[in-house]
Amino acid sequence: MPDDHFNKKIQYGSLSNNLKYLYPSIIKHWRIGLTSVTLLILAAVLTYPQPMIIRYLIDEVLLPKKIETLMPVIILIVIIGISSFLTGLLKQYYNTRFAQEVMLDLQEKLIAKIMPLPKLFFDKNRSGYLMSRISNDVQGINWFISGTVVNLLIEGIRFIGGIGFLFYLEWRIALPVVLTLPIPFLTTRFLLNETTL
Repeated sequence: MPDDHFNKKIQYGSLSNNLKYLYPSIIKHWRIGLTSVTLLILAAVLTYPQPMIIRYLIDEVLLPKKIETLMPVIILIVIIGISSFLTGLLKQYYNTRFAQEVMLDLQEKLIAKIMPLPKLFFDKNRSGYLMSRISNDVQGINWFISGTVVNLLIEGIRFIGGIGFLFYLEWRIALPVVLTLPIPFLTTRFLLNETTL
């Protein structure tokens, strides 16, 4: 009988050791990846002008009743909104394409490595287990590339840009806000440490 691998505790390698297997596939499709990252940064940057334009619309157009500048400002808001929407669609397309290309490349390498193995290997290992490792494990990489990394990059760019805008608008308000940012993190970490004791 083949070994029951699902009842065994699998020892996984560290993140850095696992990522080194991704590098050849990522480098192979670097053009699509670079396009995806560029669109990702552009989509994040396009979220910055809108609050500034709305502030200008209220302070410099509506309150002083400068009706002649109302239409150009509204057109600018619409153009930026459409550009942000289209950039988001392109970003999603190229990000999904990049993740699928990398995943397909990894699956091809796995199949090419498994197929020449002797019949004894397939007798000792369940076919369901092998299929799970080829398909499900690679799907996990797809989630990592298209989900976690992308969200971290977007939120990181927005966070840094948001802090920059705060200092640009009013540094006296931004300074105490930035100084209090570590408090929720430290509080959560303290509570987690207390609950695990």
